[in-house]
Amino acid sequence: MRARLGVRQPVRLERISPHQVVDHSGRRGRSLVGVSYDEHEARIYHTRALTLDDLVHELLHVAHPEWGEADVVSETERLLTPRMPGSADYADYADYAD
Repeated sequence: MRARLGVRQPVRLERISPHQVVDHSGRRGRSLVGVSYDEHEARIYHTRALTLDDLVHELLHVAHPEWGEADVVSETERLLTPRMPGSADYADYADYAD
């Protein structure tokens, strides 16, 4: 999946405690899925089990750092929305759903 999305760096998954996450009000114990990356490595931090949607979303941030959040959300939805066999983008979806 990483290569299909255009991510060249190795990607590590790192589970962290929700108690390490603080919200904008300073409250601990929050849920988080986020990515930190540079040209050498990407690391997806998470406090809960990751979904396919989470992985595609975070990898798109790495592959397209110039995209805003709305662009990443839109492309994640496009890639993961089930398509009818024979539709123009069915092959794209089938590649990520496996």
